[in-house]
Amino acid sequence: MLFCENRKLIFVQIFLVFFVLQKFGTTTETVEPTTKAFVAKKIFKLLNKLENSRDLDSNTKFTAILAEFLIKQKVRFYEATRFEEQIYFKILQKLNGIIKKTDDSDYSNVYRRILDNIFQKDILLIPPTLKERHIDVHMEYDSLLPSYEELVDTGVPNATLSDVCLDAIVTLDMDNCNLRSDCMEVLTSDLPTFGYHRMHQILLLYVFMQHKCSTIYGSRAAFEILASEKCTQAYREFNVIKKLGIPLKLRDLFLEQITVCSLFGYEEFLNWRNVGLLMSWKTDNNGCGCLTEPESLTGSCDCNDHLINLALVYYINALLLL
Repeated sequence: MLFCENRKLIFVQIFLVFFVLQKFGTTTETVEPTTKAFVAKKIFKLLNKLENSRDLDSNTKFTAILAEFLIKQKVRFYEATRFEEQIYFKILQKLNGIIKKTDDSDYSNVYRRILDNIFQKDILLIPPTLKERHIDVHMEYDSLLPSYEELVDTGVPNATLSDVCLDAIVTLDMDNCNLRSDCMEVLTSDLPTFGYHRMHQILLLYVFMQHKCSTIYGSRAAFEILASEKCTQAYREFNVIKKLGIPLKLRDLFLEQITVCSLFGYEEFLNWRNVGLLMSWKTDNNGCGCLTEPESLTGSCDCNDHLINLALVYYINALLLL
């Protein structure tokens, strides 16, 4: 009986591989949303839309480089199934095409330097895992509700310092691991910080933790504790936005919270509930439906905005870890 059940399971997996790879996410048939095949289908839809975008910017190239890094890091430590191998290969092909398609002629020297170095040299590869109970889910958040929309724009780093520090981190090398003092202060600061400022701080910390130079500044365990503290604060804001009903103007921030903190593997952010929530969104910030249908867009719609980039990273991380 067990042998027969295993044969049935193998047959189902082979069918799903064929189904996803043949359709690349273009089918309209219903698939159970808590399966890797369904997530892969959504990933290919987003990749197809990015491929058809008329103007891929530096944010999209960063997204493609990060997604490529996440997949390669996963297969470095874990043996993939046949299903996973084929899906990962097709995703990597499309990501590589998007990276090559981006025109960096208009990038500033800082952005060009960041994209030429990030996740590409002196990388500290860590086995990715889904982590439970690293986030304090009981932290009070009701006191933030009355003034949250004002708090969203407060804290460090600002956009300029964020770019400066990201550039400083990715251009470190093992012969010169001296990170700017103001950037180290950003990573370790416990000053009140909210919204995108908090998420930029956490993203900088993630990039730093993936660089070999981070081992000179402290143990991996110490940085993991720091990351969980920062993401606990982000989870507090996550609850505020949920309490507010995830208004359209806060969706981008909400998605950035679950995407960036899921890079650390925290299951409070990376879970099937949030995957289903994201898939339920029928509109996006520009009203183009870039996260859903239609597959082919007309008029002024061009699916290369921040929301679709975040969704792509979140879905890929879900495919890798859930």
